[in-house]
Amino acid sequence: MTRDVDSLRLPLPHEKVPQPKIFLHGKPILVLPAGSLLESKRDYLTKVKTISQLLHQIIYPCFGPRSMYKLIITEEGTSFLTSDAYTIFARLKVTDPVAQIIVGGGIDTGKNCGDGSSTSILLATRILIELINAQEEGIDSSSILRGCLEAHELIRKNKNRLSVEVEDPEQLIEKLVSRYLEGTILSNYKEHFARIIYNIVKYLGASGAGSSYKLENVYIRTALLSSPYYSRAIEGLALVREKHLYALFNSFAKVNLVLYKGEFQSKPKGITQYYDHKFRIKSPSDYTAFINWRQNFSVEEFKRLLEKNVNVVLVEKGAEKNVLKTAVRYGILVITRFSPQEFNHIAEVAGVNPISNIFDIRPDEIVTVRKIYHAEIGVASWWFIEGFPNPRGCEILLTGPNQLFLQEAERLIYGCLKWLRQFLEDPRVVCGGGHYELALAQLRREFSLNYESREQLVLQKISEALGIIPSLLAHSCGMDETKHS
Repeated sequence: MTRDVDSLRLPLPHEKVPQPKIFLHGKPILVLPAGSLLESKRDYLTKVKTISQLLHQIIYPCFGPRSMYKLIITEEGTSFLTSDAYTIFARLKVTDPVAQIIVGGGIDTGKNCGDGSSTSILLATRILIELINAQEEGIDSSSILRGCLEAHELIRKNKNRLSVEVEDPEQLIEKLVSRYLEGTILSNYKEHFARIIYNIVKYLGASGAGSSYKLENVYIRTALLSSPYYSRAIEGLALVREKHLYALFNSFAKVNLVLYKGEFQSKPKGITQYYDHKFRIKSPSDYTAFINWRQNFSVEEFKRLLEKNVNVVLVEKGAEKNVLKTAVRYGILVITRFSPQEFNHIAEVAGVNPISNIFDIRPDEIVTVRKIYHAEIGVASWWFIEGFPNPRGCEILLTGPNQLFLQEAERLIYGCLKWLRQFLEDPRVVCGGGHYELALAQLRREFSLNYESREQLVLQKISEALGIIPSLLAHSCGMDETKHS
């Protein structure tokens, strides 16, 4: 019979002991990677404990509602100001294997959930320190491993017991977003951004069953302005594009829009392949005839657009000057040059497929929007397209006084949207302020009494480690953590 192997018990890649494949005179020869060091178990545990304490010291001042900011300077000379563990460790180079595991877990939590990097790293370092203390007290590794597995199983079985299901998640969105932004660079503007994100959820209908995925299609545009209060939700697209010299229009109402794939060039009617036309000009009259031909070359295409009532074309690449001039003559706005990622995002928001031939436009490739208008914001020129009929995405215009503020605020809002999607998919909440960790610690203490072996001590050690979260929150608020833990 074959036994099922528990994946949690298998060693990680860097923990595997090399197996001998080379023998000399009957004795095995191990080939180790360059730079390998021989350390005693005691020395290695001391090193791991020191690394855990160092990571803890880096993160704990940035934790809680009154967190402090850190000025980080990377090896490349880049400096940034942040209080978020994800931002700190995503930009710093970590080489130690143990530190990589701890930091990697925190970064992975932030990527998948939008929040929790600091809490994950603080808990991991504290639990590791407590388990090393347990081993120094004489508890063997097998008992520690069994105790950790029992603790994990206890959390899995009781997570629903310690949470409350929300009947109407939409009512809590503003409060939860304000709480998410507490203690961050957006803390002073949390109500304003909570209202922005609430408006986005309402516009997209993301709180409906199976609709939370739309929050993944929210794009953030940044602009340098004096105050973040100019930030707002865009019910559609905000495009940073200069108004070309031939565009005479500042706004449209009731827009019929198509997306054009590739470069918008002049080409003969009904033919999709581009031609390499050559002309021999011998006199001024020949040149005049050539210019007139260029201007009239795209007439048939724009007549076709007018037949379909299309008045705005978004072109992935560039457009010839004669095409832009002809578009103005027929009252059609052409906006050009988008990166592939941005063009795909526009297609996702619009809910239509790009076209490559004007003469083959189908009704489902045309989308009607409420309005499009041009505005100058900061030092940039913008086109706003708002009011799509069945929105599957939208954008946020984020303003701030400098690039450091915009970078940190952008990362926070993306994280908040990711975290909000998790909540809308499973609308359950727990008590904050460290109550959840204290409740888990109490459950583990009670559960540990069922054991007569050394696993009881391991569960108690993990329970003590969980107390670090309420203790640090109390410290951040200026309380005496010994009285409020």
